[in-house]
Amino acid sequence: MIAHLAIAAALAVAPVTVHAATMEVDHDCKYAPQCSYIFVQGIIEKGDGERFKKLIKQEKVGPDAVVALHSPGGIVDDGLAIGWTVHERGFLTLVGDDAKCVSMCADIWLAGKVRYVSETARIGFHSTSVRESKTHKYVGPDRIGDRQQRAYFERLGLTETAIRYLVTAKGDDVTWLDGEKAYEVGIIATALPPAKKDEAKNANDPKQAEKQAAKPCSLLSSDWPACSNNEAPKPESPTQSGKMECAKLNANGRCAEYKFN
Repeated sequence: MIAHLAIAAALAVAPVTVHAATMEVDHDCKYAPQCSYIFVQGIIEKGDGERFKKLIKQEKVGPDAVVALHSPGGIVDDGLAIGWTVHERGFLTLVGDDAKCVSMCADIWLAGKVRYVSETARIGFHSTSVRESKTHKYVGPDRIGDRQQRAYFERLGLTETAIRYLVTAKGDDVTWLDGEKAYEVGIIATALPPAKKDEAKNANDPKQAEKQAAKPCSLLSSDWPACSNNEAPKPESPTQSGKMECAKLNANGRCAEYKFN
């Protein structure tokens, strides 16, 4: 539990305007001996899969790295490549406070050896799609991409029931992750409470950890039986769906910002 709190405090990812992906490594991590934080934010574009590999090699990232995600997704090949690297290296994944992780970003999150999600984050899934290169407007389904996505899910060890749940929404819709349904289909994650201002300071304080452990279960907690009320929590609302649309074009006519409805 202390490790969980440390991650929550250190990786509270504030929402940012969504641009091309930025990737940064921070080695100031204390929850494990070989821990680093890898921040991936923005649109995943062509070449980012290889760029991610080079970054972790260049920065000599250890096996206990935590990949913090905030992205609307992007190129299928590169998103799945990042996800597979995360899986092969045994990295942990996190969507932090108030962050959104959709499409390929959500698929990367699934690759984590342990999946963390803030209770104020949103993670959205859908099948792949063909989009206009400049406006990113939805054109139709991407059959090749769908096959790649399915093969990736199968390699991660997800069940057929889970895969069907993840691709329920078409490429222009989003199925937002619902804790009870995810648990039902076998997608296990650990929910973290929002980080408080003084939490980074007290993250490794056993007394603080004890207080946190006494709180009721979180929706996505993988250890529901150990929760203080010994019951799986009831969802506050049914699975939500929505659309991801381009909100602003850049000078080159390509989508620079997205909005989620």
